[in-house]
Amino acid sequence: MDAVLLAVHRENAAAHRWRLFKLHVEHTSDGYVITEFLPKVFWSGPHNTISCPAGHHIMEGRWVHNRQIVDDYARFWFRRARDPEDKKVWEKMYTFWAASSIYNHFLVSGNTSFILDLRPELEAFYESYVATHYHPQHQCMYDRVGCSDIALIALGMVIQVVISTPHVGLG
Repeated sequence: MDAVLLAVHRENAAAHRWRLFKLHVEHTSDGYVITEFLPKVFWSGPHNTISCPAGHHIMEGRWVHNRQIVDDYARFWFRRARDPEDKKVWEKMYTFWAASSIYNHFLVSGNTSFILDLRPELEAFYESYVATHYHPQHQCMYDRVGCSDIALIALGMVIQVVISTPHVGLG
């Protein structure tokens, strides 16, 4: 493939990814959020959000020029994602690698004040995750059994009982 054709393919791929990403960015009363599904799904949280793809959304959105989209979305998960009616903690329904994705967003943006502003919430999330998901009797750092992650694996036609998730922490 010659260089011109390769450049055209890359440009088309980038344009396609941006079109899809832009379709899922919603401006809400809580600022910008990024949805996984365009129609409302019954298992979603506030504003049709789902924590499962949130790490991917933040990683993909770190290249968007409007930093407010990812900044709002990250703040949403740590300051506004709780549903006041049922007190459900939406960010813990699936494995949520927030610290890693937010750190990578910081590496691109260089916005030190943003990541320092979220640090108390990231640390509290880590501590609450350790309290609810750490199992010292297993050889892995964390495990999730019988949770929403298992449903995703079953959908992918992979059978797995325990999912190791060492990427959840801050370190």
